[in-house]
Amino acid sequence: MRKTQVYLIGAGAGDPELITQKACRALQLVDVVLYDYLVHPNIVMMATRAQKICVGKKKGAHSTQQPNINALLVSHAKKGHIVARLKGGDPMIFGRCGEEMAALFSEGIPYEIIPGITSAISAPTYAGIPITHRDCSHSVAFVTATRANDIETIAFPNADTLVMMMSLLRLPSIIARLAEVRPLDTPVAIIESGTYASEKIVTGTLETIVGLQESAQLKPPALIVVGKVVDLRSQCRWRDHLPLRHQRFVIFRPPHQQSALVDGLSLWGAEVVTLSLNHIVPAPDCLAPVDLTAITWLVFTSDNGVRAFFSGLLNKQCDIRSCKNARILAIGPKTKAALMAHGVTPDLMPEVATSDGVIATLKQTLSTRDHVLIPTSSEADDALLDLRTTGATVTKIVGYANHAPNDIQVMLDWIKQSDTMIFMNAASVKRLHAHYPKMSEHLAISIGPKTTAELQRCGVDQVLESKEASIDGVIDIALAHEWAGTKPNGHDKVGA
Repeated sequence: MRKTQVYLIGAGAGDPELITQKACRALQLVDVVLYDYLVHPNIVMMATRAQKICVGKKKGAHSTQQPNINALLVSHAKKGHIVARLKGGDPMIFGRCGEEMAALFSEGIPYEIIPGITSAISAPTYAGIPITHRDCSHSVAFVTATRANDIETIAFPNADTLVMMMSLLRLPSIIARLAEVRPLDTPVAIIESGTYASEKIVTGTLETIVGLQESAQLKPPALIVVGKVVDLRSQCRWRDHLPLRHQRFVIFRPPHQQSALVDGLSLWGAEVVTLSLNHIVPAPDCLAPVDLTAITWLVFTSDNGVRAFFSGLLNKQCDIRSCKNARILAIGPKTKAALMAHGVTPDLMPEVATSDGVIATLKQTLSTRDHVLIPTSSEADDALLDLRTTGATVTKIVGYANHAPNDIQVMLDWIKQSDTMIFMNAASVKRLHAHYPKMSEHLAISIGPKTTAELQRCGVDQVLESKEASIDGVIDIALAHEWAGTKPNGHDKVGA
């Protein structure tokens, strides 16, 4: 019996939520990912344990030629690696998948193909252009003209709608050919970066589109839609009510802490790039020297601290009953939720979800008879040790180490200058500042005053601070900033 060694995967057009469940499952299995430049970072990072190799495939800037990509697939597979070839859109539509299949077949390497949602469908859909319609489009054809002689030799299909991929740089020649066979008032749309926050759209006709494009200067990746369906966009712009549809945010959180914030922003139309700067390594022996029966207060500052503590209990071969003399304080709803997942309800939560809030809450309660235990990270500061001024014994234990991931430079290369950065703690600010010198050029959203102070210390002047230290507070400040009109959209360049 032979197992699959290579997966040829369609990653969809851009929006990372358009990837299939089967592709997600395969990416969890692979050792090596060969990915195209246009694949969304969130999809590449699904291959959590894989070596990641960018093989280019950006128009005008191919970093790796197709024969070399074929050789890489074969080479890694022969080493016994499970390999993913991650392509934008669908691998079988102008994706040169046939050449890769032939290379694998010739070497006897078993492979699977996982289809993706092609940009020929999804980009017009996101732009509000239905490529078929009962009244005006009974047929649609996908066309490409990537080489100079394609324009002279191509026989345009006699379809109601044409979707032309990878052809923008040859627009004048294409339009001249189309004008020979279609009326000059035929509607045309150009869509740049379809499904992304950076989407730009120009609409016109065969007669006007070249001049409009000369003014707008849209760039690849882009596709061209030709046909009466383009005129339907005026009544089919289904994303216009989403206020964050032209905003891209970058968040710096571990995978298990990303979903609520990503989902919340995505519901308002945002594109969210998730880059985890934290490689969390548990310290299973963290509770070994601690007499749990002597603890009178357990203070949890994060959900990671909760997980580390219960991992320590398991390693110590005991459970929460060992802390029978302790009351429990938790900072913030996420920390509370992590405790309740273990069947524990906190006794106390400070009104202000910060270290200062904890200190203000406990200072009037603690005495010399108390012993406070704080499970936290290797990067946590010593602010809570100020509780010792009450006479209480305060012990901070490192429940987990927080390291930079090995592929951090790959992640940082994905950041764009126009991105808004979201920081949920001061530690992520420090880590990014150590690796990314352009931090001060970005607008930042901070979860609270401590994170804001660290951002300012790192030279970031444009900071929006959440009114409450929660995911909802962060989303609210992003929406308020957009509704205030301080970040112009301007992505629908020209209409005709």
